[in-house]
Amino acid sequence: MKRLIQNILALSFWALILSPNYASAQAQKAEKTYSDTTLVEFFPNGMPYVISTYNSEGKLEGPKMEFRQTGSITYLENYKNGVLEGQTLKISNRGKVTERSNYQNGQLEGEYMKYYGTGTKQESSFYKNGLRDGKTIWYFTNNNMSTAMNYSAGQLAGEAKTYYQEGAIKTVFNYEENLREGLFREFYESGKIKEEGEYHKDLKTGKWLTYDEDGNVIKTEKYKKGELR
Repeated sequence: MKRLIQNILALSFWALILSPNYASAQAQKAEKTYSDTTLVEFFPNGMPYVISTYNSEGKLEGPKMEFRQTGSITYLENYKNGVLEGQTLKISNRGKVTERSNYQNGQLEGEYMKYYGTGTKQESSFYKNGLRDGKTIWYFTNNNMSTAMNYSAGQLAGEAKTYYQEGAIKTVFNYEENLREGLFREFYESGKIKEEGEYHKDLKTGKWLTYDEDGNVIKTEKYKKGELR
């Protein structure tokens, strides 16, 4: 990844230097310079803000880079005929990738990754035609899973789990078309059952039981369409 960042910065440098209007723009402190295929926009302090390339039709083509006033890169995107195509990176001021995504025909496609500032994973998900599809996992800062959910065409579907920070399962439940449906179970960190009941169309229904850590029922509730009876 360090080599990738170095290559990006090198490309940025040469794109700037090779711009035919670079010298005059620097002398005049201009905000923008143009060439046949490259647009360079500057901060007031003369540092590049955006470097982007265009095709003969004036549409974005190839890499587009955004920078901080300090000179460090913050975004790297790729375009094909004016729409996002390929990998996109978001980079912290420490040079670490904080988001990595892929585009196809302007829509998110394939793996999406988000990272904490420390570099550990924050989110891992998959997209199809711009919508979440498949498993999405969120993480604690210690790299353990916090939540795991399944999506189908952008809607929550199937089993979902949440976790305690040290790895034990906290809750298990299901979704159908974005609504909680069926058995819900919550556990103590020890693994023993804490609460269980049923959902129907995202509303509590029927008997709900709460247990102490010895397995004794300490509360019983009955619901109908989400209302306590």
